[in-house]
Amino acid sequence: MQHMTVKAAVETVTDQGIFEAVISTSAVDRERDVVVPSAMVDALHAWTSTGKKIPLAWNHSSNPEDIVGFVDPASALETSGEVMVAGRVDLNTERGREVWRLAKSGTLGFSFGYLTTDEYKRPDGTREIRGLDVFEITATSTPMNADTRVVSTKAIDDEYDCVRSEISRRMFDLLTGPIDGKSFDATEEESLVTKRHAPITVKSYPID
Repeated sequence: MQHMTVKAAVETVTDQGIFEAVISTSAVDRERDVVVPSAMVDALHAWTSTGKKIPLAWNHSSNPEDIVGFVDPASALETSGEVMVAGRVDLNTERGREVWRLAKSGTLGFSFGYLTTDEYKRPDGTREIRGLDVFEITATSTPMNADTRVVSTKAIDDEYDCVRSEISRRMFDLLTGPIDGKSFDATEEESLVTKRHAPITVKSYPID
C-alpha cells in the first residue's frame, strides 16, 4: 500500500526590485565632463510628456534581454548637487536578478546615454554640459562618475514588518490569554497554553 504525505509550506518572496539611486552628480567624471544637475533633472522630467518610463539598461546595451527595468522620470530631483531617481529592476529575468544582486551588494553604479544640446568649455578644459537629451539610464559596475550609487533597495518585508509584528502580538495574546472573559489560576492557564501549543500532526493517507 502506498501512502501520500500531506504538508503545508509557505514561500516568502521579499524582493520587490524597487530602488532609489544617485545617477548623476556635479562632480567631474573620468572623461572630464560635468553634467549640471538641474539640466539632468530637466532632461529626465521631459520624459513625463511621453507617458513612458526611461529604460534601465545593462552596460548601455539595447538588446531586449539587457533592458533590466526602468527609471520613473517624475521621480528625478536634485539634492546637494546630486540627481536622485526611483526605479524598478525586473526580477522576472535572469539579467534583472543579477543586476538586483549587484544593487544590493553596493557595487552598482550608473551612467546614461545622451545627446548634448548645450555645453560650455571651462578654462581648465572641463566640459560643462548644460543641456542634454537622455535616452537611457544604464546600470554598470564601472560608471564614468564614481559618485553614482544605489541609495536604497526595497523588499516586501520593509512594508509589512509592522503588520507581521502586530499579528504576532495578537496571536500571542490569543494563545495565552483567557477565553470568553473568564479568569484561570496558574495551573489552568499552563494547561490551556500547553494545549494551544500542541504540535500539529501531519497525517499520511492511503492512495487506492
